[in-house]
Amino acid sequence: MHPLTVDLDINSLKKIEDVRKAFDLLSREEEHVGRELDQILDQQTGLDTRLKSVTALMPQLGEVKEDGQKLSGLISHTALLAEKVSAKVRQLDLAKSRVAECQQRVHDLIDLRRCSEGVTTALEEEDYEQAAAHIHRFLAMDEGVLRLTSRDLEKTTNGDANPASEKSSSFDLSLATLHQAENKVRGIVNRRFDEAVHAEDLASIERFFKIFPLINLHDVGLNKFIMYLSDKLAAANKDNLKQALDTPPGDKRSNIVFADTLTLLFEGIARIVEIHQPLIETYYGPGRMTTVMGLIQKECDKQAEKIFSEFKKRRGVQDKVSKAREVQLGKKEENKLQARDLDVILGEMTVMQSRIEMYFRFVRKRCLSDIEISQTGNPEDVEKMLNCSQLSRIAQDSIGDYILLEQFFMSENIAKAVDLDTMEADQLTTSMLDDVFFIIKKCIKRAVSSNSVDGICAVINNAATLLESDFCQVFQNQIKLGFPSTYLDQAYTVIQSSLQQGKLGGTSDTEKQKQLFLAYLNNAESGTEYLSRLNASIQSDTSSMRSTLSARQSEKIETCLSGLTEVTDKLKIVLDTGMAALRTAAVKPRLKPWIDGFITVPHNINDEQFAEYEANDPFVQGLILNLDGLLATFKNGLTAGNYERFVNLVAGEVTLQLEKALMKSCFSRLGGLQFDKEVRSLSSYLTSVTTWSIRDKFSRLVQIASILNVESLQEVSEFCGSQGGGSWKLSPLEIRQILVLRADFKPEDVRKLKL
Repeated sequence: MHPLTVDLDINSLKKIEDVRKAFDLLSREEEHVGRELDQILDQQTGLDTRLKSVTALMPQLGEVKEDGQKLSGLISHTALLAEKVSAKVRQLDLAKSRVAECQQRVHDLIDLRRCSEGVTTALEEEDYEQAAAHIHRFLAMDEGVLRLTSRDLEKTTNGDANPASEKSSSFDLSLATLHQAENKVRGIVNRRFDEAVHAEDLASIERFFKIFPLINLHDVGLNKFIMYLSDKLAAANKDNLKQALDTPPGDKRSNIVFADTLTLLFEGIARIVEIHQPLIETYYGPGRMTTVMGLIQKECDKQAEKIFSEFKKRRGVQDKVSKAREVQLGKKEENKLQARDLDVILGEMTVMQSRIEMYFRFVRKRCLSDIEISQTGNPEDVEKMLNCSQLSRIAQDSIGDYILLEQFFMSENIAKAVDLDTMEADQLTTSMLDDVFFIIKKCIKRAVSSNSVDGICAVINNAATLLESDFCQVFQNQIKLGFPSTYLDQAYTVIQSSLQQGKLGGTSDTEKQKQLFLAYLNNAESGTEYLSRLNASIQSDTSSMRSTLSARQSEKIETCLSGLTEVTDKLKIVLDTGMAALRTAAVKPRLKPWIDGFITVPHNINDEQFAEYEANDPFVQGLILNLDGLLATFKNGLTAGNYERFVNLVAGEVTLQLEKALMKSCFSRLGGLQFDKEVRSLSSYLTSVTTWSIRDKFSRLVQIASILNVESLQEVSEFCGSQGGGSWKLSPLEIRQILVLRADFKPEDVRKLKL
């Protein structure tokens, strides 16, 4: 249906208005249909021209049809011919493959005779390489196929039976000769290789090692050769270990002599692989390194176990571990283990662990590269070989001992740093801060040098636990005691004299508590900075090894570092608690009488009083002077960060108490203007003594001053409406309470005000 077509029901038209509407619709439809007819008639000439062109082409269509039929027939004939040709090509290809197979069988029979004759000659001349080459060619043939070929040749032989019989006899003789030669060569190569090893004839060892793969004894050759190399490795390690045990205590390498011995063992293995891997790949083919490293690993396990056994015996590791474990369990010992005795041993343990991790990376790299080239083998087999090795178990035991001893070293030294805590004259923090973080950083850095993810994570976790329990707890205990709220002027004198004397001692317990409170508050603030630098240092130290770690291992380290963030959060809680104690004991009692002076200064003033206030300020300048004295007193006793917090705290307390005081006053409009000047003066002063933003502290007072400074209540409605909801700090109830303070506003008018 056309979009303008109207479906009208004539019987439904009851009113003249409906009839007129229907008439209008029909008129518009008539006009539209007329325009469409005109357009169609205008196109008639063009359509006639096109129809004439089509009519002229009709004779040619018959010719095109005939040509198409001829082309179709030609294509069908060509397709049939191509099908016949392709069938013949397939037959020829099949015949060709059968001829090639027949030729290969004939060549194999010819090679069989040549190999039989050649191996005999080579054995007589003791040319074992040539004999092995003939046997290798023989072993590459399919003996079953050779027998079938021989029988086929017998059937096709013309003449009497004797030639066929002779050929059959010759074939069997060649097979027997080659089998016998195979066994003989295998025996000779095994024996001569063993003799060469016994005589340490390197040229002969290499010569016969190359022959094993030619006679299909790959595994035997590798086993014998690696056994020979393992013997050399064991002899070298024996000499190195003896030299290590004979090292005098005063030697510069005596503290890491066992780590050096382990390093020499791994370097020896790496040298063996570097020298002999090309030889193995050339004669045995790629894909053998996992097998080779598995054989070498067995000898590596034996030698590493000897080194670690001597290390534990000479360094007394087991005894120290037992004593550390007893201390951990809370047992008392007469001969207690001293933390200073562990420093050297822990250093050597981390060096040995790092060498093991480096060796494992070397093995992985070599094996995985070989697997990638040969496209055989499974990377999981490499990991299984390393994880199941005795060296891996030794490393796990060693890292377990290291973690226990490192924890003991940290806890003992941190406890000693806390016990020996002192304060120098020119310092705002106590000695324990630097001492504790020096110990923590040293231990974590030592753990990172081990390249063991488990060791690194364990030490970081232990460090975070010790910081939270032993370090933060000292601050918490002191801050909980609070800042003694004696007469404040005396407190200021004590703080200044204590800082000048540079000691935590005092003439009384109260004075000592005040000194400790500020010092430990500074410790907590500086501790957050130390933790941030420590985190950055760990990230930097571990960045070089991240490329060799898996995503899971990197995530594990990041998770452990989050423990340091928790310590930072705990120190921030200590800071907040300490600042709250300062507010209660030192700030609030002092500010209250100063702010109460606001109530005694009239703010329901006229022009003359306003001018007098402008010439001689009755309140705010005195308050600023007192605040300056308060802040100056604490400035020298607090770190920069804590001083900023203290200023922020004072600003918050000033605004809070001033807001309470103004609710007890009465204002004129000029009084509101005076209050606005006082608020701006306070805000400007406190902004000038801190780098932190304190505008938010004065936002309520600024808005209160604006309300007190309006000329009429109508202006309040307009003013409140122009402010965004998010920036307006006062509720409608509070606005009405403030407006009531204006002496010239009637309470009933304020209540009627719409906000």
